[in-house]
Amino acid sequence: MNQRDDAEVAQRNTLQVPDQFLTPLPKTDRKYSVEIPDDAEIIMVIVSKANLRELATTKSAIIEEIPYGNSLIKLGGSGDWIKVQTIDSGTVGFVFSELVQ
Repeated sequence: MNQRDDAEVAQRNTLQVPDQFLTPLPKTDRKYSVEIPDDAEIIMVIVSKANLRELATTKSAIIEEIPYGNSLIKLGGSGDWIKVQTIDSGTVGFVFSELVQ
């Protein structure tokens, strides 16, 4: 593909939206920092997404959706459920054990 072809593809794949329909996202300077102990067990999500829940049951509220490949700190277990903490935000909850490794 040459530069002209690239420009034509870009033009065809561009959607113009009037500014009146766009709402800017709020700016945030929040930075998250989670201290990971040296002896922490790190596990990873092995499915497209894993639901992080408040309690160890599918009836519990979903706190966050954790995408494939994200690492979690294992805090403990409860039957088929594992208590974890997210590394990026520090959120604590439960994931179903078959969704992580």
